[in-house]
Amino acid sequence: IIHPTVMAADGKPMSKSRGNGVDPLKLMQDYGADGMRYGLLMQVTGAQDMKFNEAKLESSRNFANKVKNASRFVLMNLEGFEPGEPEPTTPADRWIFSRLAKIVAAVDEGYDNFEFGDITRELYSFVWNEFCDWYIEFSKARLAADADPADRLACQRNLVFVLGQILRLLHPIMPFITEEVYGEMPVKEEGAPMLIVASWPDAQALAAYVDEDAERAIAMVCEVVGAIRSTRSRYGISPKVALPVAVKVDAETDAALLLAQAHLIGQLANVEEFDVAVETSKPAESTVVLGTGLEVYVVLAGHVDFAAERARLQKERDGLAKDAAKFEKKLSNPGFLAKAAPEIVEKDKAKLADLTDKLQRLEAQIAELG
Repeated sequence: IIHPTVMAADGKPMSKSRGNGVDPLKLMQDYGADGMRYGLLMQVTGAQDMKFNEAKLESSRNFANKVKNASRFVLMNLEGFEPGEPEPTTPADRWIFSRLAKIVAAVDEGYDNFEFGDITRELYSFVWNEFCDWYIEFSKARLAADADPADRLACQRNLVFVLGQILRLLHPIMPFITEEVYGEMPVKEEGAPMLIVASWPDAQALAAYVDEDAERAIAMVCEVVGAIRSTRSRYGISPKVALPVAVKVDAETDAALLLAQAHLIGQLANVEEFDVAVETSKPAESTVVLGTGLEVYVVLAGHVDFAAERARLQKERDGLAKDAAKFEKKLSNPGFLAKAAPEIVEKDKAKLADLTDKLQRLEAQIAELG
């Protein structure tokens, strides 16, 4: 598990006679030592053989740059910073602290089970998608020069705390970049001038931050904002143009959670009107983006060719139908059901159910377009 056999991309063992080996020194020169380490571990699946994919090293090098850029953003926005305890005051704060608590627990479990590939993939998703792409963006308005000083300081402390925990989690796999960033941090652990001797994140202490409501609320915010932005991009609509948006959710609790974040959605996506309801119909001349347990309707009157929108939905439907057919075939195979772990079977069944649900909703939307 720790040292799987690294095979060439074609599945054949690397050897001098075949000439299909790779020079680790050359890889480090091209992708950095941290990029090479992270990229190799991302390819570990638990099997004894591993097909080497150099593209994974490229994505890991980009990830390393993402970590450096995010760290630079935090460190450049600490004017007036005073050390103090972190305090998740906003839903976005409570979301990232909750996600941090869960990722620390998942990483601990991964190390206990020697699942190094799973650790790198989960950290990649958390750091890139949740911390860098979303939490930092949520923080920008709070760090502005005209922001409330007390809220600005709270935001700074939270950013420093979460970044510090991320550096610890990444350090065993990406030691050089994380040590460099730690050296620039305004707060260091007492008795730990270097990251390598700093304490590991305490999963038990962090568990107090788990907040399912905050996670659901911000997950919906991300889906809604992403849906609006993707719609703008698809149709070439300027971010300066305010758009009316309606969201259909599955439960009243989701409606309340999402409505409470209307100001955040308006701030990130320039929304003119924002309506959320369990029972709502698709507005005229609007496009739909499907999310987990919700439908986002973006009103595009005067901006969109609806014949093209109909064609897009039909293409999306065909793709989903193709994916659903693959899962149906897989789950109807007695050999797969006999050999696969129960959790894998259940995961595939859940994916098929999600695809089926989205297909049904797409069919309904296409029918509405006529």
